[in-house]
Amino acid sequence: MIKSLTYGRAPIAVPAFRIIAILEGNIHDEANRPGLTRAYELFEASFDEAADTASCNFPGHKGKLRKITAVLKKDGHDFFARAETRYGEGLLRYGHALADFEEPAVPFFGVEQRSYECFLELALPSDDPRILSLAEDIAGELGRARAIWSVMGMGFFLPPYKSSLVFLLGESVGRYRTGTGISPSIVMGCAGTARRTAGKRASNRAFPTSAGRNSSGASSGHASPASLAPSTRNPASPLKNSTMLFCSRRATSRSGATPTTIFPPTTPLLSICLPLPIRWKPARLSIWRRHL
Repeated sequence: MIKSLTYGRAPIAVPAFRIIAILEGNIHDEANRPGLTRAYELFEASFDEAADTASCNFPGHKGKLRKITAVLKKDGHDFFARAETRYGEGLLRYGHALADFEEPAVPFFGVEQRSYECFLELALPSDDPRILSLAEDIAGELGRARAIWSVMGMGFFLPPYKSSLVFLLGESVGRYRTGTGISPSIVMGCAGTARRTAGKRASNRAFPTSAGRNSSGASSGHASPASLAPSTRNPASPLKNSTMLFCSRRATSRSGATPTTIFPPTTPLLSICLPLPIRWKPARLSIWRRHL
């Protein structure tokens, strides 16, 4: 049994299968709207009854946590049909699937608008049998959206209303080396730094690629050609020990190796890396992999 992360003696982050995606542009851009709408429909199809709490932040709602009602559910659907979204607007759904965590947590679905991009985040109960099929469907939707970056895998979910404790997510790395211990804000903070750095260069100059950092903060170099061996889909893959990182461009490592486009991995990951600064040109999904 995987225990929650605690602060003092109170649980603050729960074990979950996590999906995080950063998309270029607006939630309601025609390139993003269909995929995000479909992702919400897929989530509702599996977890509508369990996700009994919502936080809506768009005209008519102020972001407060409220029990789901028929009116609130309809407003959530209508949110995806709007023409535009302002900074900070979004839709969050929470559930109470864990007996030892009384506050709203998993199953979780969230979309939120930021300045230059928006994000999608899901956190599902780590032992739910629907994880694999839902993750595969979500990956397909991200492949048709303007995905900049995304990751999926087992980790710990810190509810957004506890974001001031995000620094404690690093604790998970010592216990589970492949655990996803990040938040959308952390990733977008890195992207903002990359954008500001790139803006100081000539507009016709290609962005250089530098090594990223894994969730523990340690530098993680690019995978070597030997570690990028092709694999096939394995439904029996131990998802509890695996993490997948999607890059939004057909990137090439310093050694010349090309990331393998597979889902899911058949072996656990040791570390993941994000090339920064990011190229802001959508392309096919690629997965960086490193074998144990």
